[in-house]
This record gives sequence, structure tokens and C-alpha cells, in this order.
Amino acid sequence: PRIHPTPGRLQDAPVVRGIGASVARQIIIARVGSITALNGASVSKREREAGERYYLRHLIESYPEPLPAVAEDAEGDGSPALPQLGVKWASFLASNPRWRTLVAAHGLHSAQLPRAEGGKTLAMQLVNLTLQSSAGESIDAAPATRKLPTSLTVAKLKLVCTQVFKLDPNKQRLFYKSPGGGGDKSDGADAFMDELTDDLRTLAFYGVADGGTVVMDEWAPTDT
Repeated sequence: PRIHPTPGRLQDAPVVRGIGASVARQIIIARVGSITALNGASVSKREREAGERYYLRHLIESYPEPLPAVAEDAEGDGSPALPQLGVKWASFLASNPRWRTLVAAHGLHSAQLPRAEGGKTLAMQLVNLTLQSSAGESIDAAPATRKLPTSLTVAKLKLVCTQVFKLDPNKQRLFYKSPGGGGDKSDGADAFMDELTDDLRTLAFYGVADGGTVVMDEWAPTDT
């Protein structure tokens, strides 16, 4: 489907019919590299990067076969080269023409289901997560650590945050910061973090790893 690069509106895009507005926005931004505004709101560099990473994870379940193993980059710098794909991938690549470009931009790891030691997928893992709050009434609450399965959905993670910080799940926005990730709240709650926008997705889908941090924020009245 064709989507006018700038400006655009979500309802004009058949590719995201039946998808929630927040997730649909990320998919449109990722699929249309030249788009600068969507539904009247400008697209920031940070939003584009987050949307593109989400889109790559979103596509993993559409692969016609597991992504082939890759060799080191021909340049010898240790970075994985893009895989050589067989004929089974022709339809996938035709339907997702920006996939290779986005993999090159964000790294091959962004297009693969993360794996733990021993080759087990993160969906089979328990991970230690630090839960923090930047919501008004609980911003001074001490961070809490929880060991959670990466098969846990975002919706259920919100219930865990409710137990810790006493904020209704429907008022929560959750952001994930990888272990050792930078960022500070002066640049907004989502600085250097990925927003967990889809309640039905698992932590594994978002690449949540042991030692990561989940920051709970509260929707502002104008956001709902």
C-alpha cells in the first residue's frame, strides 16, 4: 500500500488496520523512511529509531524460516554481515522492502530473537529487572527488583508495577532500558529507552534482558 510520506494519517494506511494507534504509528514510521509527520504530530529522530527497532522485532514472527547464521563482516571489524537469503524470503522481502536497510542501520541483533547463554531463547528465561517509577505519586518510591519470565506480557508486567507502585494499569506507560543503558529523566521519560507499547507482546519480544530496568510513567490527561 502507498502511504503519502508527509504528512500522513493512520486511517489512510491499510497495512495497520485493526492495530492499536500507538503500535500502528511505529509501524508506519518504520515502513516510510521519508515521513516527517503523522496524524498532525512531527516524527522525532528518537521516535523513528524506536519505531524502527520495534518494527524489526514485529517482523520476526513473519520470517518464512529461521534467519540463517552469519559470518563476520568482510571488513574484519567483527560486526555480523547481512545474511544471504534464499528464495523462501522473496515474498517477505517484497512485502517489507525496508527490512535490509533497517537491519543495516540497527544491527542484525535487532532482527533476531535474543538468546541467552547455552542458546536458549529469552522466552525461556527468568530475568532480574529493576522497576522504577517516574509517576507523580510514586516518583520517590524506592526501586524494586523482580525476577520475571520473559514470556510475561506487558499487560501482566503492568499488574506487577501496580503491586509495587499502586498505579492503575490503564494509567501506566512502561519504558525499557537495557543493562548499562544511558539516559536521564531531564530528556523525558523515554530518553534512551524503548516504550513497551503493546500490552499483548512479551518481554522477550522487546529484547528485555537480565539486569535491565523498566521505568513506569503515568499518562498525562492530554494523552488519553
